[in-house]
Amino acid sequence: MGGTIELESAGLRLGSTARLVLAEFRSDHEGTNPELRPPG
Repeated sequence: MGGTIELESAGLRLGSTARLVLAEFRSDHEGTNPELRPPG
């Protein structure tokens, strides 16, 4: 899907961060959820 997965640790017992980054997806479909529609 053209994305990346990033994992970062602040240290033992200090917590971790996981980041999933996906490439932009464009569609001609309007859909029903306004939050998923591209701006314009």
